[in-house]
This record gives sequence, structure tokens and C-alpha cells, in this order.
Amino acid sequence: MFKDVPLMHSIALKDLSENKIDATIGVFLDDNKNLVYSDIFDSALSKVNKNMYNYAAVDGGTAYKNAMFSCFNVPSEYSMVSTPGGTGALTILMAHKKAKTNALVIPRLAWSNYNKMAELNDYVYSDFITLDFDYDVFNKYDNVMFLVNTPASNPVGISYSKELLTDVLTKVKQYPNAVVVFDLAYYNFEDNQEFIFEFGKQFECYYMLSLSKTLGVYGFRLGALVSSKKENLAPIARGIWSSISNVGILSFVEAAKDIDALQKEINEKKGILQDRTKFFINLLNENSIPYYPFQNGFFVTLDFKEPDELIKYLMEKHIYTVKCNGGIRIAVCSIDKKEMTEIVKNIKEFIQITCKSKIIIIIMCTCRYCAVLNYIRY
Repeated sequence: MFKDVPLMHSIALKDLSENKIDATIGVFLDDNKNLVYSDIFDSALSKVNKNMYNYAAVDGGTAYKNAMFSCFNVPSEYSMVSTPGGTGALTILMAHKKAKTNALVIPRLAWSNYNKMAELNDYVYSDFITLDFDYDVFNKYDNVMFLVNTPASNPVGISYSKELLTDVLTKVKQYPNAVVVFDLAYYNFEDNQEFIFEFGKQFECYYMLSLSKTLGVYGFRLGALVSSKKENLAPIARGIWSSISNVGILSFVEAAKDIDALQKEINEKKGILQDRTKFFINLLNENSIPYYPFQNGFFVTLDFKEPDELIKYLMEKHIYTVKCNGGIRIAVCSIDKKEMTEIVKNIKEFIQITCKSKIIIIIMCTCRYCAVLNYIRY
């Protein structure tokens, strides 16, 4: 239950308490709980003409490709097909690479939907704690998809360095059945990440692109799958969803006509989020609350190996979070600083209550032990 993001969010929505804090959903909200989205995209949307009612090109079209490549700094020689968000990008890649036996290698602390997509597409999923993992998995399956969510990963907020990724990809690409794919859902929330696309010039790589987080236009489901080699993925896309929303494509193409203005707007919104996450990390440090290494992103994950009791305690206080392997995911993207302070205060109270309970249990056990000794002695 606690791992199901839509379920936890639906429970939070039903709570009508004035003190409710919903830290479940990964959307960027301002301090008044309004969605933070691109004003430039919004303005472009109003300019879209009746062409929006027509079919979009299956691959998104040249204008959409150029706009996506400009927004994400993709080398112009790479190939692309439009997809309904990052989820669509992974879906089409799984279909494209599917063999007799298949595996998806993902981080242990990862977006839970990876597991569900693996199950639905007959992929066994294998997880790793760090990038220094057991590479024997590549010897067990015909097709092994190695997925790295960087930068600003969900749910931890990790951004892997160029040096570390170079070392890992050099090892992975020794296996001819390995497929390297980067999930770049949060690409625009970290600086100086262009090097990720340079890997495609050394190794065959795929890239999942999404405009959901970048522009705050989650409902449009705008994305792409990029390949570092020339290949036509449009026939597969047509067989799965035909084509994606033309109104979204046309709006983004219009918005990207002034790419510098669009990038400036993205950076301004990124700055707001970074200020918020810095405040939260400082709070955690001041109160000695453990969390997984964080750099940037929509989420911070607290390091609690058995988090169920804490999640229940927070729910009693009208605070809603999400469980992940060995932790609790806090959607810092959707809560303000006042709510962050309240969350930390209640977690600290829970820790103090738990510690007191353990001390009492230890004292009781010690007393019983002494009583047994006295009984034996006399």
C-alpha cells in the first residue's frame, strides 16, 4: 500500500484537514499549491491553429525533433521518435529490443513504475545498490537493458559524474547483449549534463526524454526516445500508439522558437526548487535525520530501513509520504518550507518516542534477567 504513489495520493486527497501535508506526488507546486508550468508554453498553446486537429507525424516531425534537440542539447546526428512522455520512450525501447529472454537492470531505489513495466513486457528486473554491482546478470539473458536515471534521480536526487559513468559504461558495453538507456526525466534540473549525450558517440546509447517535468506540462505526455545511431523507430511507435498529441507538439515547437527565453524560464523555476531543497536538506542535517545522498531533483528519500511505522505515524498527523526500498520518499517539489518544517518536527518526535520505547524494553528485559539470576542464586 505505502509504495503505491497513486493510492497514497488519493488517500491524501480525501483528507480534508487544514493541516494536511501531501508529499506524495511528483509535480512542482508553488507555495499556494498552484502548478508551476511554463508560461511560454502556455502562451504558445493559445497560438495553435486548427492544424492541431490533424494527425501528428508518427516520429513527431522535423520541427519537433529540432525543438527537442535544442532543449536537451542532443547531437544533431542522433535519431528520434516522439513518445507519450518518458514512459512511452521506455515502452517502445522494450518492444524494439525484446528477445527470447530479457532483463531490466535498475537501481534499488528507483521509480516504482519501472518494475511494473518490466512485468508487463516480460522482462525480469534486477536491481543494484551502487553502480559497482555484479555484472553476471549480463551472462544470463539474451537482452539486458541497463537503465540509469540521472541526473536528479527519482527518488534519491543523485546525479552521476562523467568519470563514474565512463567507467561503468566501459564495463557494460563489453557485453554485446547490453542495451544502455538513460532516463533523463529531470535533465533540466541539474547543470552541465551535456556529457551524457557524448556517451552515445563512444557507445550505442538510448535516451528517454520528457517535457513533463521540464515545462510542468504533465498532462500533455510529450516525450521522445533518442538513439545515438541512425534507426527508424516510427513503425514500432505506430504499432503501439499511432502518433502522440499534435496540439502538444505544435505548442512546444512554437514555444521553442526562442530557445534562449525558454531556457531562461526553465532555469528560474529550477532555482526556486533548488532553494526549497537546500532548506529541507539543512533541516534534516540540523535534526540528525538520515537521508540518502542528494544533489538535485524533485524528491529527497529518508533512510529508514523499516519505514512502515513512521509512515503510519505521519498519516495520523495528516502527513502523507511514499515508501520505497529502505526509505521514505518526500516530494519536496510539492511542499513549501513551512510544511517541510512540520514534517521534520513530526519525524523527530517519532524518533524520540521510538527511542524511549526501546529504552523501556531494555530496562524491563534487564530487570527480568536480574530476577532470574536471583531466583537461581537463592
